[in-house]
Amino acid sequence: MRAIVCELVAAKRVVMRDAQSYCAILLDDNNRRTICRLCFNSPKKKYIQIPDGNKEMARVNIADVQDIYAQAVRLKEAVRVYIAQGTGCT
Repeated sequence: MRAIVCELVAAKRVVMRDAQSYCAILLDDNNRRTICRLCFNSPKKKYIQIPDGNKEMARVNIADVQDIYAQAVRLKEAVRVYIAQGTGCT
């Protein structure tokens, strides 16, 4: 994830926080700045959830972890929303 959004924010600002049912990727370790959620608990059902403009989590099924790169535009847009909100992003 850091490799995808590092052109927008410093890589050290992108933090992973593990939860029981998903792994959250957050900006500045703030759960109100979710970049995405990774759901890999089931070997047959892997998906990524990315917030849209309304902060609803859009679900994208993936077959392999590398499929995350196909969602780069959406992930960067999630970070841009936080930049536009004035979260101190540089």
